Amino acid sequence: RRPRALPRPAFSPPRQSPAMAFDPKMLAKMGINVETFGDMNAFGDPSWYQAFNNPGYYNTTHKELRAKIRTFVDEEVTPNVFEWDEAGEIPQEVYKKIGAMGLLPIS
Repeated sequence: RRPRALPRPAFSPPRQSPAMAFDPKMLAKMGINVETFGDMNAFGDPSWYQAFNNPGYYNTTHKELRAKIRTFVDEEVTPNVFEWDEAGEIPQEVYKKIGAMGLLPIS
């Protein structure tokens, strides 16, 4: 006796080539996030840097905040971090600048 065949699904999606499935323009048209950020280090960058799709937690306001903080760190913190580490403290002016930007919980 031959085994019974499984029923076919009522709908089967159209077959696509694997290259087409990963085309960023096609994915963007489908509403899938394809925007990346950072160095794209696997397991080194947060998942939202690598265009992993999330339920919407990281929207344009998050991206604006991230850019604002990154600019501040690049311009104000990174050039001075060695001195501050050697001194064992961060100058109060830095905290005041962060507060003036509205980035501290209580400003």
